[in-house]
Amino acid sequence: MAFEVYKPHEKEMKVKISKNIIVLDRLSLENFNTKIIELAYDKEKRIIKIQPSKNGHMLRNQKKIYAKGFFNSFNINKRGLFGAQYDKKKDTLYVYLNKELQI
Repeated sequence: MAFEVYKPHEKEMKVKISKNIIVLDRLSLENFNTKIIELAYDKEKRIIKIQPSKNGHMLRNQKKIYAKGFFNSFNINKRGLFGAQYDKKKDTLYVYLNKELQI
């Protein structure tokens, strides 16, 4: 009989986007520890970039980003749960709008 070792997979970071708010999940917050952020958007790849900034958006409750103006500026109307990835070297969180997840 051959035994296989159970190795839990690393959980995927998730970001929820509603009409006006970006909500970071617990795993994203553990890696991305800042209070003031900057938002950027790559229209071609449909990726939102969130990174620390000295003067930018303030994180509310340490997990909510009020982004109505950002969404309107870039005509982003996607809603739902999306996959995200944290780049430790750049201290940046990338949200992939092409990677919609099930709730």
